[in-house]
Amino acid sequence: VRTYDAAGRLAQACGHRIALAALQPKVVASAGAAIRCLRGLGREQDAQLIARALPDDATRATAEKLATVAPIGARATGDLVVAAHWDAGADLDLTIVTPDGSRVSWMGGRTDAVVTDATSAEREQLAIKAIKRGNYLVEIGRGKSSTAVARGAVRGTLDVTLLGQRRTMQFELTGARAVVGHLGVTLQEQMVDENGTPVYRNYGEPGWDQGRPRPRPRPTRRTPQID
Repeated sequence: VRTYDAAGRLAQACGHRIALAALQPKVVASAGAAIRCLRGLGREQDAQLIARALPDDATRATAEKLATVAPIGARATGDLVVAAHWDAGADLDLTIVTPDGSRVSWMGGRTDAVVTDATSAEREQLAIKAIKRGNYLVEIGRGKSSTAVARGAVRGTLDVTLLGQRRTMQFELTGARAVVGHLGVTLQEQMVDENGTPVYRNYGEPGWDQGRPRPRPRPTRRTPQID
């Protein structure tokens, strides 16, 4: 559903909400979401069918109330956030390739990924909530709706925030798709005691470990790299 919403394909998103309402007859929120999207498409009679299928008046009243509440838009936040801005008029799509080869974009790829402005002709944001160690690629490519006018060189800016570290890069897209960023996450080892507390002071000096268990290295810190 979120994928279709992000792509602006409201009819398909509504179809999925209708199916969810049918599969989850006891979940009033599903019925409310289906009623809301049907009315948004001007399909009042179909919305009434969903409402009449509910078991009682109290449930219908709750669903009607939920149908009036607009869904809260997703925010692009997380360990990795990529924001692209480019010359207006071009339909471009962001993709993040993860260390295992998965492709994350508005079409899916990760359950914790969020995309905003997927239908915009001048910007898009793609975020992954939690990332692991490894190398990541940032790709930008032309969408299917790119016009002949927009098939020339497209120039833009890429703002990448990785584990709190931010970097801005320029890009120029001349073909259908290009890698515009290389990201890396490494784990640094840190000496910790038996409770997992980092050991900083006097480590290695004579007598530093008297009466204390010897600390051990543990990978505890993720270090970002943006190229």
